[in-house]
Amino acid sequence: MVVVGLPPKNSKVSLPAFDFISEKNIRGCFYGSSRFHADVPVILERVQSGRMRIDGMVSHNVPLEGLEAAFDRLRNGDGVRTVLRF
Repeated sequence: MVVVGLPPKNSKVSLPAFDFISEKNIRGCFYGSSRFHADVPVILERVQSGRMRIDGMVSHNVPLEGLEAAFDRLRNGDGVRTVLRF
């Protein structure tokens, strides 16, 4: 299992230990465990060429002055992703 997303701070997970006897694994990932320098240029090219849509991946688009409100939304788990405009 790969855990994705940002859980609330202090949240806990409880699983039956016996299930791990069949060599199951749990992993976390950060930004899809991507190789940033290799993957981002490929993703940007796909978005710019129209082969990849990202509309649903951004829930808020705010100016830099909205940074504090963006952090509040992050802490509250409100929204998918906020993009800051400089």
